[in-house]
Order: sequence, then C-alpha cells, then structure tokens
Amino acid sequence: MGDSQKVNSINYLKDNEKVSNVAENDDTLDDFDDSFESTRTTSGETLPLLDSQGTNNVPPEEVIKRPKALMASCGLMATYAMRFNMAIAITAMIKSDPMQGSSADGTRNDSASGVCVYPEDALGNKSESSALLEEYGEGEFEWNENQQAMVLSSFFWGYILTQIPGGWVVSKVGGKWPFGLGLALSGLMTLLTPIAARTNVGMLLYCRIIEGLGQGFIFPALLEILAAWSPPNERSFLSSMAYSGCEFGAALSMITSGYLIRWAGGWTSVFYFSGGVTMLWFILWIYLVYDTPEEHPRISWQEQKYIRQSIGTSTAERPDQMPFKAILTSGPVWAIAIIEFCHGWGLYTLLIELPTYFKTVLDFSMENNSWLSAAPSLAKWTFSNCITIIADICISKKLARKMVVRKTCHIIAEVGAALALVGASLVGCSRTSAVILLTTAVGVSGGVCASYIPNQVEIGPNYAGLVMGFTNTVGNLAGFLVSAVAGSLTRGHPTDQHRWRSVFFISAAIYLVSAFIFVAFATDKEQWWNRRKIVEPTDTPGQTAYENKEKGDASTVAKRQS
Repeated sequence: MGDSQKVNSINYLKDNEKVSNVAENDDTLDDFDDSFESTRTTSGETLPLLDSQGTNNVPPEEVIKRPKALMASCGLMATYAMRFNMAIAITAMIKSDPMQGSSADGTRNDSASGVCVYPEDALGNKSESSALLEEYGEGEFEWNENQQAMVLSSFFWGYILTQIPGGWVVSKVGGKWPFGLGLALSGLMTLLTPIAARTNVGMLLYCRIIEGLGQGFIFPALLEILAAWSPPNERSFLSSMAYSGCEFGAALSMITSGYLIRWAGGWTSVFYFSGGVTMLWFILWIYLVYDTPEEHPRISWQEQKYIRQSIGTSTAERPDQMPFKAILTSGPVWAIAIIEFCHGWGLYTLLIELPTYFKTVLDFSMENNSWLSAAPSLAKWTFSNCITIIADICISKKLARKMVVRKTCHIIAEVGAALALVGASLVGCSRTSAVILLTTAVGVSGGVCASYIPNQVEIGPNYAGLVMGFTNTVGNLAGFLVSAVAGSLTRGHPTDQHRWRSVFFISAAIYLVSAFIFVAFATDKEQWWNRRKIVEPTDTPGQTAYENKEKGDASTVAKRQS
C-alpha cells in the first residue's frame, strides 16, 4: 500500500495497554532526584506525573513532544508532495492533443471509439483543455505511453530497495538523521528534476530513482521516533498527528501543482517549489528534533521523566538478536505482504493515474484537474480517521471481537473500493458520476487503517517497524507495475474510456483478492519470534529462557540451543 496507508493507525490499538514502570536497573533515570515524582499545577495542587490510569499530568506548557509530531507531519507532507507531484506535472510536460478522437459531428460521446468529446457550448466556449492548449501551448516532451509509465513509476524502483535496510539503519543510529537526510536527498533530487528532464529521459529516471532511495528510510525512522517519544496513552493522537501529513501532502501537491503550472512559470515551478520547501524543513528538523527525550536540550525534567515512566521497559522486551529469518518466513507476515501489494495496486492506480485520466478522458483543465485529483486523498483522510475511531470503540468496549472488527473494516475498504471502480468504469462520459465514484473508491480504502495496518503490530509489536519495512517493500512493487500496465493498456489510445475501463476492472479484481486473503488468513495472535529472550541463564545447562509474553507473566519456556 501506499505508505500512505500508514495514516494514524499503526499504533492506535496500543492505547489501552497498561503503562509499565521503569526497570530498576535503568540507569537513565538515576540522574533524576527520587523526589521528582509529581508536578505542580497552576493552582498549586501537586499531582503525580502519571495517575493510576497512566494519564499525563504534565502541564500543557511543558509538553514538547507535540512539535515533534508536527514536524514529522510536515515532513510526510513534503514526502508525499514530492512523490506524487509528477502525476500532475507530467500532464503539462508532454505534448498531447486533447481533442484526439473527436467525432466529426461534435457529439459528446463517440460510443464506437470510446472517446468522450466535449465540444463548444452554446456560447461558443471551447473545451477546457483546448482553451488551455491555445493559451499556453503544448508541453516540451514527446514521450509515448511507455516512457510516461516509466517516469511515473521510477520513484518506486528506488523506494523498495531501502525499506528493509532503512529499518536496520534506524535501529542502530536512531530516527532523526535517517528521516532528515533521506528527505533532504529527495528534496535535492526534486530541485534537479527540471534539469534532468531537459537533458534526457534517462537522467530523469535516475533522478527519480535516487529520490525514491532517500524516501525509503522515512517510515522506519518515523516509527523509531514515535517509539521513543510517544507514551502509550498518547500514541494514537501523536501518530495521527504525524501520519495525517501523508494524505494532506498528496492533496496539497495536487492542488498547488495545477496553479503553479498555470500561474508560476510552468511545470518546472512544481519541482522548484516542493524541493525548496523540503530543504527549508530540513533546517528546522535539525534544530528541533532529537532521537530521544534524554538528548533534547530544551525539554523539561517533568516531561522527560513522564515519557520515560510511561514507555517504561518496553524496549527491554526485544530479543537480543533480530529474527530476520523467522519474520521473512512467517505465514502471517507474508499474508499481510500480499494484501499490501493488492491494496497498493488499487490505490496507486487511483493516485498516480487519475490526473492523466481526468485530463485525457474527462477533459478537465489544469486547475480543475488538480482539485479533483486532490479530492480522493482528502476523502481518504476523513474516512480513515472516522473508521479508526469507530473500530477502537468497538474493540475497547468489547462490542465485537478484535478480528471481527478488523475483517469488517477490511471488507468495507476493499470491496467498497472495487465496487466504486466498477461503477466509475460503467458511467461513460458522465463527469460528475465518474468523479464521485472515483473519489469514493479512494475514500473507503482508508478502512485499511483499522484492518491490516494495525494487524502488523498485533502479530509482532517488537518488530512492527521491520515487519512494515518488509510488507511495504512487497506492497510498493505495485507502484511501478501499475504504471507499466496502464501505459500498455492505453498505448496509442490515451483518450479511449474503454481502454481505461480495463485498467479499473483489473484494479477492482485485485481489491477483491485482498479482501479474500485477509478474511481467510489474517490472525491477531502474537507470533513466537516476537518473544523476549531473557539474558539470565536457566538452571539447566545448554538452555535459554524466553519470557511468555502471550501469558503476560514472568514464566519462562526453556528452549534448547542448537
């Protein structure tokens, strides 16, 4: 799935976890005075840093973790803006004939050719794209459908290569620098995109591949930062604040790109703007963000101790060595990976190909195209926030079993998107119906934020970042396959709605495969490789003890070393 798909949900299921106490041998808190166990309100009342339910009693003015989430959110906005700005910009970069396939008699829909024709209206106004073509001229590049598909998909060639390595790097050095430098590299490549494009298409592909390489570190790094800064009872809020930047970034990129192309110097301004904003963000990131509360020079002692007390010894539960082989051969992990690929196929079909479809088939102007291309992302952000809240209530109040809730949300997301895509394929040249159905398809797909995304935490909470790195790698293979398939199906007939119908039908079928696999094979049982390895030896030589996390106690299970 598009990472985007990681919106505000991967940690929300942990909200009701019992807050742990700090380990007795935790040297980090030895520097604090033992009397610093409370905080004083403005009225003079003394409260414990954590009440009996683990609620934060740190005064609002002491809270410094929220700016971290805000900076991360802005970073993800830049991430998605640079990832999807090409989808809009390419419609202005290439030479095209918006009236290709028009019928001689000016009818609106040539059913034989499958081309939607929007002739002059009663007042003599020309179609939107025709007027724009006369005013601003054609694009610079004569790229065929295959070349356009390569340009749109090349980002993902690099992106899938650094997902798993990114998870390993951030586990060693923390999340600040991999996140910041990865996004800065992406921003630099975005600034160089116009030069590369005007050199040759090969240089443009290299530029986009390197941009993807940089962004592969971002999501594993973000999980590492959230793990260090997010108390369990605030994890949903902080995660939601951070991940909301994904959909907003995609939407803002679509909206601003249309206006920048028309009013700020053409398609090159899209890349200069998003790349420049990213480099400014990087400067602020260096100054404001730190890997852990202990490293932050401006944090108050109250909040630092509150965060440490809230998170407790959760990091000590991780096994001594990462079980790479066990994770990569785990059946539930592979089920999620296949689901991620299926969902990503449908989602990237909509996010990457919709601007082209709106321009070539439905004949929308640049400004209208940008707003309409942004609408699905805004719909998805709204729906995902609503459905995660409802799912959380159902689970916490035990209105339904957890996996019943997860599978219901997944069916709503995938089957709903599939039906909307089929509907959009059958409405012909009705602009209004097509836009509503395509927006609905993306919107309801946000239901996965309460299905397989949090399920990655349930099967292996200690390795959620590594699991997501692997499943995201498989899922983003769809990113470049979608463009290749769409380009092949529409080659030579980019305005033919019948060709696009095939593109949408394939995506709808793959959505249904995703629904079937999750319902049939998903589980919320914690996998054995997540269990903690205890350092102390057992009384029996040659054996190592493992904590039984499923039972939640200190009992051990002896496992003979090979």
